Amino acid sequence: MTIVENDSAATDSAEAAAKDTEVANRAAEPRDALFTRIRLAPGTFARRVEGWPRRRKTLVLTPLALVTIGLIAAVTVLGVRIHDNDDVQAAKGAALAAAVTNVPKILSYRADSADNDLESAANLLTGDFKNRFQTLVKDTIIPAAKQHQTVTNATVAAKSVVDGTSDAVTVLLFIDQSTTSKDAPAPRLDASRVRIHMDRIGDRWLISGLEPV
Repeated sequence: MTIVENDSAATDSAEAAAKDTEVANRAAEPRDALFTRIRLAPGTFARRVEGWPRRRKTLVLTPLALVTIGLIAAVTVLGVRIHDNDDVQAAKGAALAAAVTNVPKILSYRADSADNDLESAANLLTGDFKNRFQTLVKDTIIPAAKQHQTVTNATVAAKSVVDGTSDAVTVLLFIDQSTTSKDAPAPRLDASRVRIHMDRIGDRWLISGLEPV
């Protein structure tokens, strides 16, 4: 190949390279311009708004502000509801655990220690239910237990939460109760289902009601 031919080939190669560079630059321009617009969009919008008439600013910006306030309110309400729901779920768990522990204590006693057993059990109660329980214990249960030498023991066979709030919960317990006395020394087994109302008093869950169902 001659020098002229070499020069011609080199020229063609250079022209082709220049065209490729030009095409690449043109292809990159829209992308670069797009990135530039994205970066400058907030400032550009602000400058445009500054030049708007007051009426147009009111018509455009007021709905945007209302939408923003609405979104903030919705997020706040959702957060409060989630927090409240967590509190209620925790309350239900704590109330159910207290009921499972304490209900057997108010249903179990021995003739020789019934006074102390049931007096201690009364401290697990609250409200009018506590008053009625103490009256029943004093007037009926303790005299009968001592007369018949009764021994009764209650256990929880099953449990569930019916409903509740962060301060009051209703639970359902299935109770197995074994009873003996001097007249019936063989254990008598009874099963019952009771609805228990639990109230939060300070940092404790106390029994405010007991209903056979």
